Amino acid sequence: MTPLVGVLSDKFTTRIGSRAPWYILGTFITLPTFLGIFIHPFAPLVRGEEPPTGVIIYYMALPAIFNIGWAAVQISNMSIVNSLTYSTQRRDQLVASRNTFTFIANIAVLLIALFLFQIITDGV
Repeated sequence: MTPLVGVLSDKFTTRIGSRAPWYILGTFITLPTFLGIFIHPFAPLVRGEEPPTGVIIYYMALPAIFNIGWAAVQISNMSIVNSLTYSTQRRDQLVASRNTFTFIANIAVLLIALFLFQIITDGV
């Protein structure tokens, strides 16, 4: 989906820009599918029973749909730098800033996860 979204987002021009509609659409696709992947609405999977075919389709379809939304968000986010400035120096600064904050966010998430795993016990 990533190359397809990239090509399509280059061809679309709207009142709010060429990337923003893809970013918004991807966000609305990504949020519910991501949550749906980790919410266990089906008891047979939890009890260890053989899941019905609908459950298997559910857990195969949601990650596929999630990847479509994620591609739209990712391409929109990564290509916005080229739309902001024509200066290569400014582009380099923007990309470096984005990468720096991505790194900081990743470290923060890992530290929070480490903290939570240390304080939460599941009774085992």
